[in-house]
Amino acid sequence: MQIILAAAGLLSVLATVSCMLFLSAKCKDTLTVLLISIVVLLMPLFAYVAMGATWLSTILPSAGIGMQNNFLSQLANFNYLNIGGMSFWTPHVILISAGIELFVFTFLAIHSYCRHQVA
Repeated sequence: MQIILAAAGLLSVLATVSCMLFLSAKCKDTLTVLLISIVVLLMPLFAYVAMGATWLSTILPSAGIGMQNNFLSQLANFNYLNIGGMSFWTPHVILISAGIELFVFTFLAIHSYCRHQVA
């Protein structure tokens, strides 16, 4: 269980960092990057407190590292998200979305950085 929690936490932190790197590569002003980063980091917590376990509180990059909506709490609560006729367990949604975001944001950040270096 500790290995799973450590791996899920690492994946969530890496997804969050790659999102911040993408924002840093896209925005020209550091204050803008800082403000957007803080909003992205805290959005899952506020969404979970306001609406409970929803898609918004589980698909953002920092969904697995929040206070009340962290990965361990989702493992213990047995929350499910429904789409159509299918149900998905929230820890699976957190892991899959963090993996996808890690790949996508890292690729986009590298692409954006390289494009700015050429120009």
